[in-house]
Amino acid sequence: MRRLTILCIILLVLSGCGPGTAIKEPTDLGEADPEQQAREYLLAQNYSAAAEEYLQLAEHDTKNTEPYRLKAAGAYIEGNETELAKQLLANINQDKLTNIQIAQNNILYARIAINENEPANALNWLDIDLPADTPRPFLAAYHETRAVAYEQNKEILNAVYERINLERFLDITEEFRENHQSIWRLLSQISVPELEQQRMVSSGDTMGWLELAILTKTMLHNRVNLESAIDAWIQRYPGHAAQEYIIPGIFTLVEQINVQPHHIALLLPFGEQYREISSAIREGFLAAWYETSTDKPVIKIYDTDKQNILVAYQTAVDEGADFIVGPLEKEAVAELIGNGNLPVRTLALNRYETITEEITKTNPTSVLPVIFQFSLLPEDEAYQVAERALFDGHIHALIITPDTTWGERIYNAFNSHWEKLGGKILEHARIGTDTQDYSIPVKLLLNIDKSEQRADRLTAVMGRKIFSEPRRRQDADFIFIAATPVIARQLLPQLRYYRADDIDTYSISSVYTGIPDPEADNDINEVIFADMPWVVDPGHLYSPLQQTLNNNLEQDESAFRRLYAFGIDAYRIIPHLGRLFMQNEQYEGETGLLKTTKDGHIQRQLTWTKFVNGTPQLLDTGIIH
Repeated sequence: MRRLTILCIILLVLSGCGPGTAIKEPTDLGEADPEQQAREYLLAQNYSAAAEEYLQLAEHDTKNTEPYRLKAAGAYIEGNETELAKQLLANINQDKLTNIQIAQNNILYARIAINENEPANALNWLDIDLPADTPRPFLAAYHETRAVAYEQNKEILNAVYERINLERFLDITEEFRENHQSIWRLLSQISVPELEQQRMVSSGDTMGWLELAILTKTMLHNRVNLESAIDAWIQRYPGHAAQEYIIPGIFTLVEQINVQPHHIALLLPFGEQYREISSAIREGFLAAWYETSTDKPVIKIYDTDKQNILVAYQTAVDEGADFIVGPLEKEAVAELIGNGNLPVRTLALNRYETITEEITKTNPTSVLPVIFQFSLLPEDEAYQVAERALFDGHIHALIITPDTTWGERIYNAFNSHWEKLGGKILEHARIGTDTQDYSIPVKLLLNIDKSEQRADRLTAVMGRKIFSEPRRRQDADFIFIAATPVIARQLLPQLRYYRADDIDTYSISSVYTGIPDPEADNDINEVIFADMPWVVDPGHLYSPLQQTLNNNLEQDESAFRRLYAFGIDAYRIIPHLGRLFMQNEQYEGETGLLKTTKDGHIQRQLTWTKFVNGTPQLLDTGIIH
C-alpha cells in the first residue's frame, strides 16, 4: 500500500488542535485552515517543508504545540530524517496529548523502529488499546503499520491477519486492491501444511483466504482442476474480497508458469577448451529428453564457439526457439545479460553475479524472470560446508586451500559466510603448486612449527639435545580442506601423524573423483563432504537413466560424470521453474535439491557424506539450505 496510507493519512486527517478534538473542521466556511500549507507540502512529498511548517504552527499556537510537533515528527519520518524526528518526539510533553495523540506518538516511534529494521521494538510500541472514538483513517494506519512490522519480523501469518483486519477501515478502491495483493503475496510465502492448520481454526473471510491459497498452491499446475475448485470456492464464499482482484490474477499466473516449451535451443561451446565439458552436458540433456515419454519439444544444439553468443542467441530465436538453455561460459552469460534484451526465457548454465531486476524481469507483465541461472559453482559448496559445520556445533575453523585463484575463491566464499554465521577462522594454510612436502602446511596450520621452535630454543639454552614431542594447537573445532583427491590423500595422513585425527575434517565435492576407488580413498577416511546425489546417493546411482548412460557412454568412469547430471537437471527443471519460483518449493534433482531465489538463481542443497573404508557413506544433515 502506498506510503501515504501508512503515516501521512494521520497527518492529513487528525487535527493538531485542542485535547478535546480529534478531527479538525473549520467553524466557519470562510475560516482559513492553518494547516493548509503543510498539507500541500505533504501531498507534494516535500516532507522537510511540511515539517518546518508544522514547527512554525507549534511555535505560534501554544495551545497545540505538542500535537503540531507530532505532525512535524511524522513529516520528518516520511522524509527519512529519522534523527530529527527522534529529537522532536523525545521532547514532547505526553501530558498535553489526547489518548488518540498518544497512540499517534506510538505509531511514529513504531515507524522509526521499522525504518531501523527493529520490528520487535515496533510491535512493542503498537501494543496499545485504541480509544473507542478513534477515526477510521487512523485505524487503517494503525493496522497497516502493525502488518508491516509483523512481516518484517517474519511473522507472516500475523501480518496476514492484520491486513484482513485492515479491510474494515479502507475506503478507496486502490487501497482495497493493494491490500488484497499484499494479503495474497504474504499467503504465498506460507506452506500448505501451515495453511491447512490455520484453516481448521478460522472462519468467514479469513478461512476463504486460506482455502484459496491452499487450492492455488496444490493445483497451480492443473488448470482444469483448479478452475473447478475455484468455482466451488466462489459458491462457498460469495462476495469474498479475493474474487475481484485475486482470482483473475491466479488464472493469468497459471497461463504464464505452465507454458511448456515446444522448441528448445541448447547453446554450448564445443571448441577444444570446452569440448568434453559441453559433450557431457549435451549427453545428459539429451538422455533426459529421450526419457520423456510424450510431448517432447524440438531440441536444436548451437555451437557458441563458432559465433558470438548474441548472434547464436538471436539465430536460435529466429529459428523458432521458445526456450534457451545456455550459454556455459561466465563471460558469455555476462555478455548476454549485458545486452539487456532477451526475448525468450533463458536458463543460463553459469552465474553472473552482477544482475539487475531490469534484466530478470524484462517483460513487466510476466511474474517470472526472463533469465534463470543454474551453475555448479564451488563457492556454493563452501557456503554449505560453513552451514554444516555450524550445525555440527563448531565455531573455530582451520582452513587449507591451494595457493591458486580457485583456492582463493573457495577461501573467500567460506570466510565471508562463516563470519556471517558467527564463526571464527584461526588459521589459513595455502598449498603452493610446487609443494612436495605436505607436512609444511600442516605444521603451519596446527602450530607444530611453533612447538618445534620452542624446543629448539630450549635446546640452545640447555646446551644439549632435549627430547620433545611437538604438540598441536588445542583451540580448533574443525578443519576445512578444499583440495583435489590427489592432494587430500597426502594431507590427511599428515594430519593424523600430527594427531589431528580427532578434529572433524570437512571438504567440498572436489575431494572425491566421483569414481569409486576404495583403496586410494582409504587415505581420506572420516572426511565429511558435500556432493550431488548423482555420484553418492544409491537411490540415484542405480537409477535406470544412470544405468543407461553407464552402459552406452561409460559415464560412471568419466571424469565429467557430474556434468552429465548437470545436463539432466537442466532439461528436467524447465517445466518446474514457475512452480519453484512462485511457491518457494524444491525439486529433487540429480545435482541436489533445487530451489530458486528471487533473482532467478537456482540453488542446490547437496548430499552430505563421509568416507568410510574408502567409500562415501550418506549422512543425515537436518539442514534445509
